[in-house]
Amino acid sequence: MLKRTFFILSAILLLSFNSCVDKAEPIADIKIRENDEAIQTYLKSKNITAISAGSGIYYTITQKNDAGRKPISGDLMSYHFQTSLLTGLKIDSTSRLENKPNYSPYGTENNLWGLFASVIKEGERATFFLPYSFGYGAEATSKVPAYSPIIMDFSIEKLRDEEEQIVSYIADNKYNMTSTDTGLRYMITKEVPTGAPLKNGQTIAVNYTGKLLYFEGILDAKNKPTTTFDSGTFSFVLGSTGSIAGFDQGVSKLKVGEKGIIIMPSSLGYKDIGSGRIPAKSPLFFEIEVVSAQ
Repeated sequence: MLKRTFFILSAILLLSFNSCVDKAEPIADIKIRENDEAIQTYLKSKNITAISAGSGIYYTITQKNDAGRKPISGDLMSYHFQTSLLTGLKIDSTSRLENKPNYSPYGTENNLWGLFASVIKEGERATFFLPYSFGYGAEATSKVPAYSPIIMDFSIEKLRDEEEQIVSYIADNKYNMTSTDTGLRYMITKEVPTGAPLKNGQTIAVNYTGKLLYFEGILDAKNKPTTTFDSGTFSFVLGSTGSIAGFDQGVSKLKVGEKGIIIMPSSLGYKDIGSGRIPAKSPLFFEIEVVSAQ
Protein backbone atom coordinates (compact mmCIF):
# COMPACT_ATOMS: atom_id res chain seq x y z
CA MET A 1 0.00 0.00 0.00
CA LEU A 2 2.85 2.41 0.92
CA LYS A 3 4.67 1.57 -2.32
CA ARG A 4 1.54 2.26 -4.39
CA THR A 5 0.97 5.58 -2.58
CA PHE A 6 4.60 6.58 -3.20
CA PHE A 7 4.25 6.05 -6.95
CA ILE A 8 0.97 8.00 -7.05
CA LEU A 9 2.57 10.93 -5.22
CA SER A 10 5.64 10.76 -7.49
CA ALA A 11 3.43 10.86 -10.55
CA ILE A 12 1.52 13.87 -9.21
CA LEU A 13 4.77 15.72 -8.42
CA LEU A 14 6.20 14.90 -11.86
CA LEU A 15 3.09 16.19 -13.59
CA SER A 16 3.21 19.33 -11.48
CA PHE A 17 6.90 19.84 -12.31
CA ASN A 18 6.32 19.38 -16.04
CA SER A 19 3.44 21.83 -15.88
CA CYS A 20 5.71 24.42 -14.25
CA VAL A 21 8.44 23.84 -16.84
CA ASP A 22 5.93 24.23 -19.67
CA LYS A 23 4.78 27.53 -18.20
CA ALA A 24 8.27 28.82 -17.37
CA GLU A 25 9.00 32.33 -18.63
CA PRO A 26 11.44 32.32 -21.58
CA ILE A 27 14.95 33.44 -20.63
CA ALA A 28 14.80 36.20 -23.25
CA ASP A 29 11.72 37.71 -21.61
CA ILE A 30 13.34 37.50 -18.18
CA LYS A 31 16.48 39.25 -19.39
CA ILE A 32 14.53 41.98 -21.20
CA ARG A 33 12.61 42.67 -17.99
CA GLU A 34 15.84 42.68 -15.97
CA ASN A 35 17.47 45.01 -18.52
CA ASP A 36 14.54 47.41 -18.28
CA GLU A 37 14.78 47.43 -14.50
CA ALA A 38 18.55 48.04 -14.68
CA ILE A 39 18.09 50.90 -17.14
CA GLN A 40 15.36 52.49 -15.02
CA THR A 41 17.57 52.23 -11.94
CA TYR A 42 20.45 53.83 -13.84
CA LEU A 43 18.29 56.69 -15.13
CA LYS A 44 16.97 57.37 -11.64
CA SER A 45 20.46 57.31 -10.10
CA LYS A 46 21.69 59.85 -12.68
CA ASN A 47 18.51 61.95 -12.47
CA ILE A 48 17.94 61.49 -16.23
CA THR A 49 14.49 61.98 -17.73
CA ALA A 50 14.37 59.78 -20.82
CA ILE A 51 11.81 59.23 -23.56
CA SER A 52 10.64 55.73 -24.45
CA ALA A 53 11.17 54.75 -28.08
CA GLY A 54 9.48 51.38 -27.60
CA SER A 55 10.99 47.88 -27.49
CA GLY A 56 12.79 48.69 -24.24
CA ILE A 57 14.76 51.59 -25.76
CA TYR A 58 14.99 54.98 -24.01
CA TYR A 59 16.74 58.16 -25.09
CA THR A 60 17.47 61.71 -24.10
CA ILE A 61 18.60 64.48 -26.45
CA THR A 62 21.79 66.03 -25.05
CA GLN A 63 22.52 68.55 -27.81
CA LYS A 64 19.78 70.37 -29.70
CA ASN A 65 19.90 72.03 -33.10
CA ASP A 66 16.52 73.54 -33.86
CA ALA A 67 17.72 74.64 -37.31
CA GLY A 68 18.98 71.14 -38.12
CA ARG A 69 17.71 69.18 -41.10
CA LYS A 70 15.71 66.01 -40.56
CA PRO A 71 17.03 63.01 -42.49
CA ILE A 72 15.00 61.71 -45.42
CA SER A 73 15.25 58.38 -47.18
CA GLY A 74 18.42 58.15 -49.25
CA ASP A 75 20.38 60.73 -47.26
CA LEU A 76 23.89 59.73 -46.30
CA MET A 77 24.55 60.24 -42.58
CA SER A 78 27.98 60.85 -41.18
CA TYR A 79 27.79 60.08 -37.48
CA HIS A 80 29.80 59.55 -34.33
CA PHE A 81 29.00 57.05 -31.60
CA GLN A 82 30.30 55.65 -28.37
CA THR A 83 29.03 52.54 -26.61
CA SER A 84 29.48 51.71 -22.96
CA LEU A 85 28.04 49.52 -20.25
CA LEU A 86 25.88 50.90 -17.45
CA THR A 87 29.00 50.56 -15.28
CA GLY A 88 30.71 53.20 -17.43
CA LEU A 89 33.10 50.79 -19.16
CA LYS A 90 33.67 52.02 -22.73
CA ILE A 91 33.30 49.37 -25.41
CA ASP A 92 33.61 50.97 -28.83
CA SER A 93 33.54 54.37 -30.54
CA THR A 94 34.37 56.43 -33.60
CA SER A 95 37.15 59.00 -33.33
CA ARG A 96 35.81 62.49 -32.70
CA LEU A 97 39.30 63.88 -32.06
CA GLU A 98 40.51 62.73 -35.49
CA ASN A 99 37.18 63.67 -37.09
CA LYS A 100 36.68 60.21 -38.54
CA PRO A 101 32.93 59.54 -38.51
CA ASN A 102 31.16 56.48 -39.81
CA TYR A 103 28.68 56.63 -42.69
CA SER A 104 25.30 55.03 -43.26
CA PRO A 105 22.40 55.65 -45.65
CA TYR A 106 19.19 56.66 -43.93
CA GLY A 107 15.91 54.89 -44.61
CA THR A 108 17.24 52.32 -47.08
CA GLU A 109 19.11 50.10 -44.62
CA ASN A 110 17.41 48.33 -41.73
CA ASN A 111 19.86 49.18 -38.96
CA LEU A 112 20.07 50.73 -35.52
CA TRP A 113 21.62 53.94 -36.85
CA GLY A 114 18.44 54.63 -38.79
CA LEU A 115 16.39 54.18 -35.63
CA PHE A 116 18.62 56.64 -33.78
CA ALA A 117 18.49 59.17 -36.61
CA SER A 118 14.70 59.03 -36.74
CA VAL A 119 14.43 60.97 -33.47
CA ILE A 120 17.16 63.60 -33.93
CA LYS A 121 18.33 66.08 -36.59
CA GLU A 122 21.59 67.06 -38.22
CA GLY A 123 23.86 68.59 -35.61
CA GLU A 124 22.02 66.97 -32.70
CA ARG A 125 23.29 64.44 -30.20
CA ALA A 126 21.44 61.94 -28.03
CA THR A 127 22.11 59.18 -25.54
CA PHE A 128 20.25 55.90 -26.02
CA PHE A 129 19.74 53.19 -23.43
CA LEU A 130 19.32 49.78 -25.05
CA PRO A 131 18.41 46.29 -23.90
CA TYR A 132 20.80 43.47 -24.80
CA SER A 133 18.74 42.53 -27.88
CA PHE A 134 19.78 45.83 -29.52
CA GLY A 135 23.31 45.58 -28.20
CA TYR A 136 25.74 42.68 -28.02
CA GLY A 137 23.15 39.94 -27.59
CA ALA A 138 23.02 36.82 -25.47
CA GLU A 139 26.66 35.80 -25.99
CA ALA A 140 29.46 37.20 -23.85
CA THR A 141 32.44 38.97 -25.46
CA SER A 142 35.81 39.86 -23.99
CA LYS A 143 34.37 43.17 -22.73
CA VAL A 144 30.64 42.61 -22.57
CA PRO A 145 28.87 40.04 -20.37
CA ALA A 146 25.94 38.16 -21.92
CA TYR A 147 22.56 39.93 -21.83
CA SER A 148 24.09 43.31 -21.02
CA PRO A 149 22.09 46.53 -21.53
CA ILE A 150 24.24 49.25 -23.08
CA ILE A 151 24.44 53.02 -23.45
CA MET A 152 24.95 54.53 -26.91
CA ASP A 153 25.97 58.14 -27.39
CA PHE A 154 25.07 59.09 -30.99
CA SER A 155 25.24 62.26 -33.07
CA ILE A 156 24.46 63.13 -36.69
CA GLU A 157 27.37 65.21 -37.92
CA LYS A 158 26.16 65.83 -41.47
CA LEU A 159 23.44 64.79 -43.90
CA ARG A 160 23.99 64.68 -47.66
CA ASP A 161 21.50 63.96 -50.41
CA GLU A 162 22.74 62.18 -53.56
CA GLU A 163 23.94 65.28 -55.36
CA GLU A 164 25.74 66.51 -52.25
CA GLN A 165 27.40 63.12 -51.85
CA ILE A 166 28.66 63.18 -55.43
CA VAL A 167 29.92 66.77 -55.21
CA SER A 168 31.71 66.18 -51.90
CA TYR A 169 33.23 62.87 -53.09
CA ILE A 170 34.67 64.56 -56.19
CA ALA A 171 36.06 67.37 -54.04
CA ASP A 172 37.47 64.99 -51.41
CA ASN A 173 39.34 63.05 -54.11
CA LYS A 174 40.31 66.14 -56.15
CA TYR A 175 38.87 64.71 -59.36
CA ASN A 176 38.48 66.91 -62.44
CA MET A 177 35.36 65.38 -63.92
CA THR A 178 33.06 66.24 -66.80
CA SER A 179 29.30 66.35 -66.16
CA THR A 180 26.59 65.27 -68.59
CA ASP A 181 22.98 66.41 -68.73
CA THR A 182 21.89 63.06 -67.21
CA GLY A 183 23.87 63.68 -64.02
CA LEU A 184 26.74 61.34 -64.94
CA ARG A 185 30.29 62.46 -64.13
CA TYR A 186 33.27 60.94 -65.93
CA MET A 187 37.02 61.36 -66.24
CA ILE A 188 39.50 59.60 -68.52
CA THR A 189 42.49 58.47 -66.45
CA LYS A 190 44.44 56.78 -69.27
CA GLU A 191 44.08 58.12 -72.79
CA VAL A 192 44.79 56.05 -75.90
CA PRO A 193 44.52 58.47 -78.83
CA THR A 194 44.87 55.62 -81.32
CA GLY A 195 42.20 53.51 -79.62
CA ALA A 196 39.08 52.68 -81.60
CA PRO A 197 35.96 54.68 -80.63
CA LEU A 198 33.08 52.58 -79.30
CA LYS A 199 29.82 52.24 -81.19
CA ASN A 200 26.33 51.19 -80.15
CA GLY A 201 25.70 47.55 -81.02
CA GLN A 202 29.28 46.46 -80.34
CA THR A 203 30.02 43.88 -77.68
CA ILE A 204 32.30 45.65 -75.22
CA ALA A 205 34.53 43.82 -72.74
CA VAL A 206 35.66 45.82 -69.72
CA ASN A 207 37.54 45.34 -66.48
CA TYR A 208 35.80 47.21 -63.67
CA THR A 209 35.58 47.88 -59.96
CA GLY A 210 32.35 49.20 -58.46
CA LYS A 211 32.19 51.10 -55.19
CA LEU A 212 29.76 52.94 -52.96
CA LEU A 213 30.92 56.50 -52.32
CA TYR A 214 31.23 56.52 -48.52
CA PHE A 215 29.20 53.70 -46.97
CA GLU A 216 31.42 50.80 -45.86
CA GLY A 217 28.47 48.45 -45.55
CA ILE A 218 30.10 45.47 -47.25
CA LEU A 219 32.60 42.91 -45.91
CA ASP A 220 35.60 41.95 -48.03
CA ALA A 221 37.31 38.56 -48.25
CA LYS A 222 39.11 39.29 -44.97
CA ASN A 223 35.81 40.18 -43.28
CA LYS A 224 36.70 43.87 -43.13
CA PRO A 225 34.29 46.70 -44.07
CA THR A 226 34.73 48.10 -47.56
CA THR A 227 32.96 50.32 -50.08
CA THR A 228 33.74 47.92 -52.96
CA PHE A 229 30.66 45.93 -53.95
CA ASP A 230 31.95 44.19 -57.09
CA SER A 231 34.87 43.83 -59.50
CA GLY A 232 35.83 41.69 -62.46
CA THR A 233 35.40 41.46 -66.23
CA PHE A 234 32.09 42.18 -67.90
CA SER A 235 30.87 42.00 -71.51
CA PHE A 236 27.72 43.71 -72.77
CA VAL A 237 26.25 45.22 -75.91
CA LEU A 238 26.74 48.97 -75.87
CA GLY A 239 23.48 50.90 -76.21
CA SER A 240 21.35 47.95 -75.09
CA THR A 241 19.75 47.10 -71.76
CA GLY A 242 22.63 44.78 -70.87
CA SER A 243 23.94 47.13 -68.20
CA ILE A 244 22.65 49.92 -65.98
CA ALA A 245 22.24 53.22 -67.83
CA GLY A 246 25.08 55.05 -66.11
CA PHE A 247 27.56 52.26 -66.84
CA ASP A 248 26.56 52.21 -70.52
CA GLN A 249 26.84 55.99 -70.77
CA GLY A 250 30.20 56.06 -68.99
CA VAL A 251 31.79 53.31 -71.07
CA SER A 252 30.67 55.09 -74.25
CA LYS A 253 32.98 58.00 -73.35
CA LEU A 254 36.07 55.77 -73.66
CA LYS A 255 38.02 54.17 -76.49
CA VAL A 256 39.48 50.66 -76.64
CA GLY A 257 42.43 50.48 -74.24
CA GLU A 258 41.42 53.56 -72.26
CA LYS A 259 40.71 53.75 -68.56
CA GLY A 260 38.33 56.05 -66.76
CA ILE A 261 36.23 56.65 -63.68
CA ILE A 262 32.54 57.41 -63.60
CA ILE A 263 30.18 58.52 -60.86
CA MET A 264 26.44 58.19 -61.33
CA PRO A 265 23.31 59.10 -59.37
CA SER A 266 20.98 56.24 -58.46
CA SER A 267 18.63 57.33 -61.27
CA LEU A 268 21.26 55.89 -63.64
CA GLY A 269 21.96 52.93 -61.36
CA TYR A 270 19.69 50.81 -59.19
CA LYS A 271 17.19 53.57 -58.42
CA ASP A 272 14.87 53.12 -55.42
CA ILE A 273 15.29 49.35 -55.37
CA GLY A 274 18.99 48.62 -54.91
CA SER A 275 20.65 45.39 -55.91
CA GLY A 276 22.31 42.76 -53.72
CA ARG A 277 24.78 44.60 -51.52
CA ILE A 278 23.93 47.98 -53.04
CA PRO A 279 21.38 49.92 -50.97
CA ALA A 280 18.52 51.72 -52.70
CA LYS A 281 19.12 55.34 -53.74
CA SER A 282 22.89 54.87 -53.82
CA PRO A 283 25.16 56.91 -56.11
CA LEU A 284 27.87 54.65 -57.55
CA PHE A 285 31.54 54.92 -58.51
CA PHE A 286 33.22 52.75 -61.17
CA GLU A 287 36.78 52.36 -62.36
CA ILE A 288 36.69 51.03 -65.92
CA GLU A 289 39.16 49.75 -68.50
CA VAL A 290 37.90 48.99 -72.01
CA VAL A 291 39.57 45.73 -73.08
CA SER A 292 37.98 45.14 -76.46
CA ALA A 293 35.09 46.03 -78.78
CA GLN A 294 33.66 43.71 -81.45
